[in-house]
Amino acid sequence: MSIRIRERWKGQFGGTYYYVREGNILRRIKDYAISRTTLNKGKHKIAEYEVPIERIWGKTIYEFAFSRVGYLYIRKGNVIAFLDSTTGLPDRDLMEKSEFDELVNVKFEIRDPMLLKMIEDLKEYYIPMIEEIKQYSESMKFSIIFPGHAPATYTFIEDMNEGLFRCMVLQNDNARLRALERVMTWIYQLWVTILICKALNIDKFFSPFLNPKREGWLMTKQTIWLIEQGKPYSSFSARSGSTYYTFFFEPQKHEMAHLAGTSTGRRVHTRPDIIITWDIYTRLFPNFSADLLIECKIRPSKMWEEEVVSQMKEYIKIYEPKTALLVSFHKVHASLKKNLESIGAIPFTKVKVIDGVRPKSPAVETLKNIAREVLSLKHSS
Repeated sequence: MSIRIRERWKGQFGGTYYYVREGNILRRIKDYAISRTTLNKGKHKIAEYEVPIERIWGKTIYEFAFSRVGYLYIRKGNVIAFLDSTTGLPDRDLMEKSEFDELVNVKFEIRDPMLLKMIEDLKEYYIPMIEEIKQYSESMKFSIIFPGHAPATYTFIEDMNEGLFRCMVLQNDNARLRALERVMTWIYQLWVTILICKALNIDKFFSPFLNPKREGWLMTKQTIWLIEQGKPYSSFSARSGSTYYTFFFEPQKHEMAHLAGTSTGRRVHTRPDIIITWDIYTRLFPNFSADLLIECKIRPSKMWEEEVVSQMKEYIKIYEPKTALLVSFHKVHASLKKNLESIGAIPFTKVKVIDGVRPKSPAVETLKNIAREVLSLKHSS
């Protein structure tokens, strides 16, 4: 005799996933199934498993269900909750509410060595990054706002263990890897941004859409960094002495710019990770040119080396930066560095690769020194 168990693969916004607890291990329900059918439903999938009752009898089944806005509900029960189901969903009256704290010491089965390495890096290097982000925002009295789907990053910054847990409940190692990479990328970009701010000795921040140099401008009660992607608007502005800067986080000149290559099937790179420019700007405009453009990479160069040269060329063409930096968490081999740094010879943009940028690395000071050189008041004279 078998039961049906139905999942909705919709990430951390509307997805539902089932696991079986084996001692201190959480194992995917698919490992107990004798068959699986999947159905495409627009941008997500429905997966339905046929699971023999004897394989999970007496075991605790956990349901991890994300709301449409990303709230995670955890329930637990056993095979009885599914016995009379015609939909593959459990009888809610036979499921008990559970909490994250109950599972904090439980481990997920992971088979992908790349995912295991990312988790290792997360615990060794990203915890110090997160601490530096939190300490700096507190000392400089600003809050980081994550609209849209970015709240997953906020969860990591507030509680890294809970953030990692939310990634691990997804349907397979590939989905977990993508979710974790997305969050780690944003954390890395935020950390690099803060390193730049420290290098420039920023003494005050200003919320986006406000011009501190305009008479009669209004001060909001709380200074914010607005962290979203694909928008032409600034994330925040900053002041160092009498010098003002504007920072953009994953911007593009207009919100549909990333669709430019749709008709040809070729991806067009329009959204660099960080743009910094002198003075105050509330948004990008058609003839905008950047003082400093930064592209960050958190994965080994073999994962992105084939497209990065064309990627940087497209960014330089669109934003015409005086200097473009590629900042990599991992080391970058010499030939790729040479290819990247030679890009600037034609458009007169200085391109520099700074690799091995991670907490306690000498490359951190290299990055800060270059930022000071490019963006300091002395450099402009």
